[in-house]
Amino acid sequence: LAGCIGSAAMLALLMGNAGGAWDNSKKLCEKLNIKNTESGKACVVGDTVGDPFKDTSGPSLDILLKLMAMVSLLIAPLLDGKHDWEDFWIGIIPFAIGVVATFVLMYFKILTWKDPLAQHTTGDGDEMQVECNGNGNGTQTGNGNGNG
Repeated sequence: LAGCIGSAAMLALLMGNAGGAWDNSKKLCEKLNIKNTESGKACVVGDTVGDPFKDTSGPSLDILLKLMAMVSLLIAPLLDGKHDWEDFWIGIIPFAIGVVATFVLMYFKILTWKDPLAQHTTGDGDEMQVECNGNGNGTQTGNGNGNG
């Protein structure tokens, strides 16, 4: 709990400050009149990433910190007077449910190791496959317009 609170606080500070810096890069680009250059395109990307960082991610982590503190305070009386291994079997139940659910999902092929993007469609109904030739370079079969 202490490690999670510490890391979430640091992450919330990072995301709030980095989001503000990225958001301000767009204002600098507008001030320098470089909107239609390559640097201007990078500023648009910075603005796109900066807004969610600043407006959503940082404040939501702050709420998470408050929620974890409240849950820990509410659970503390339940843990008072318990020995470490007195009720260990209660933890085996969710573990067993998770293992059984994993195997059921694997049996029905919902949980697989297959790449879901192996056959990517281009949007107009044509399929495009990318094959790896062993040296890290992919070759595309099909040109995406139905002629391949």
